[in-house]
Amino acid sequence: MKEKIAKMQAEVDKEYAEKGYSDELLEKQVKINELRHKHDICDESKIVYDKFVQ
Repeated sequence: MKEKIAKMQAEVDKEYAEKGYSDELLEKQVKINELRHKHDICDESKIVYDKFVQ
């Protein structure tokens, strides 16, 4: 699941960089966030100060 979420996040990040914000993109990010919450998986690229996520 961790790898699937990382892949989904990379796709959203790429689309955001190329096209900017859209409602569709927001929906994708919400789905990713729901999966992160459900499976207790943080975005390791956002970890600051030991174990906290910004």
